[in-house]
Amino acid sequence: MKQRAYMVLLSAAIYGSDIATGEDAKGLSEAVGNIEKELAVEGGNHQEEEEDRMSIEIPRRSTEIPRRSTDSASSRLKRRKTYKKGKDHVSATSSDLVLDMLHEVQGDLEGVATNMGKMAAVMEREVAVQEKNSKEDHEQKLREKATAELRKLGFTGSEQVKAANVFVRILDQMSMLLTLDETLRREFILNMLSEERRR
Repeated sequence: MKQRAYMVLLSAAIYGSDIATGEDAKGLSEAVGNIEKELAVEGGNHQEEEEDRMSIEIPRRSTEIPRRSTDSASSRLKRRKTYKKGKDHVSATSSDLVLDMLHEVQGDLEGVATNMGKMAAVMEREVAVQEKNSKEDHEQKLREKATAELRKLGFTGSEQVKAANVFVRILDQMSMLLTLDETLRREFILNMLSEERRR
């Protein structure tokens, strides 16, 4: 029930519509309010089921006569585990409702943990993509600034192409160019191009 409530709340927040009525919610607060009303109704039904189950189960325990309950709520809570040992199958059912409920809660928590793990993995991928895009944008801006600086310093087209080839191979050269004083930039490019010719 808690997992369903979380999913309803998440869906309402994402899609902006009220799941209970199918109408568009005017805002997140209205969607949350509608969800709370729905949960209150479900909580009342769950409480009635709990009372019905307890009224049936209490006499059984007090008389200690093992009998099968036909109550759908209690039979739904019972879990059957089958262990396979060779060709023999042994079926074990817990008669303790608290233990059954704890197993159910444990299953719900495992589901939540799995979903949280998936959400964390998606977030990590999203962050990695954003960092990659940010890095690529930064490098593109550096290239544009370096090319504009080469034009501003009066280099010929062939010199600009040679410098751009160096910048592609060695990104540090491009960032170094932009950190130098404007008076030193032309000399830096000339030195870089002369070193490139020697190779």
